[in-house]
Amino acid sequence: MIVDKEGSDTRLTPDEDLTFENAEKTQQELLTNLADLSGDSVTLDLTKIEHVDSMGLKVIIGLYKTCLDKKVGFQVEASSPGVLRVLQLCGLNKALNVTEV
Repeated sequence: MIVDKEGSDTRLTPDEDLTFENAEKTQQELLTNLADLSGDSVTLDLTKIEHVDSMGLKVIIGLYKTCLDKKVGFQVEASSPGVLRVLQLCGLNKALNVTEV
């Protein structure tokens, strides 16, 4: 997990696919990095991954809910056609402010 805090913005970049095999570990890393969050926005940068499965979607939605609870903006950036397609099929591309980069 790559964490970049710049001013009041936090960018979280998973460095491995969000799949069943690593979803729990990734979720813990994300939540640990948000424990002391006091900024204005969080960007989940998915540009370094190629695959997201149902467990990965659970991680993304959980992160979104955490940001809502903390009243922090949330957006997702993705570039992989596979990741974008999964987000589109589930309707999360609209609900979670997904940007194709």
